Amino acid sequence: MRTKVLTKASIIEQAEIIIRDEGVEKCSMRRLAKEMGVGAGTIYNYYSNRSALLGDVFDHSWERTIIGSREILPQSQNPMEGLKEFYSVLQRDIKSRNGLGSEIITMGDKLDGEKTSKLMTELSRIIETLLMVTDIEEEARPKLARWILKIFLDEIIIEEEMTDRDWQMIGKLIS
Repeated sequence: MRTKVLTKASIIEQAEIIIRDEGVEKCSMRRLAKEMGVGAGTIYNYYSNRSALLGDVFDHSWERTIIGSREILPQSQNPMEGLKEFYSVLQRDIKSRNGLGSEIITMGDKLDGEKTSKLMTELSRIIETLLMVTDIEEEARPKLARWILKIFLDEIIIEEEMTDRDWQMIGKLIS
């Protein structure tokens, strides 16, 4: 009998598909094993528990978000259009996680402080780069970028859309 070869990457990819299509609550170790055509014990060779798996899925999904966000930078000459595109990428990717962030927090396995700080720094730097073509003082850009990021994340988390008025306020901040 041939043994099916798995990698952490293939396990993460399959877990992301289950989460995106059916929600994080449907992503169990047994379900993942079934979808991959292996026994549950095989998945446990890679991950000691569901919590560890979901932590890696969460990290991987944010890495992809950062890469996707960086791709808009060379195309963006207008900072407001760049911010709108960045917001769209964040919103799409967070929604595609289909409850994963909430599950991580509920399980008590939040990203550690260092990872969270690194993630927020990366996302803020993307906004800072978008603001480079404005007249905003260089020293003020990092703080303004963090404010804008917090506004974006707050709107996404409470599941509200940015309104024209919201965008006007951000426009005033960056002008």
